[in-house]
Amino acid sequence: MNKLPIEIENKIWELYYSHIYYINIILELNKRILLCNKIVTNEIRGLSQEISLLQFYNKELSKIYEKGDLKRRIFQISFYNFGMNTF
Repeated sequence: MNKLPIEIENKIWELYYSHIYYINIILELNKRILLCNKIVTNEIRGLSQEISLLQFYNKELSKIYEKGDLKRRIFQISFYNFGMNTF
């Protein structure tokens, strides 16, 4: 790549790093979705304070929402309360 103009090299590196960032975000979202699905289906028990709190929300919100809507709400709450921290 040393023979390319610097603008093109920079663009190539920018695309490379944006792809890595994209992959990491997708993996994190998939982990969060899987965790929320396990909480809604009661396949996981409180391993941390965050999971225990999400289980509490799950229990209370299950009185209001159907399963599909409940998964979405738990997913939203997980970001609202804990951001992008991993569980």
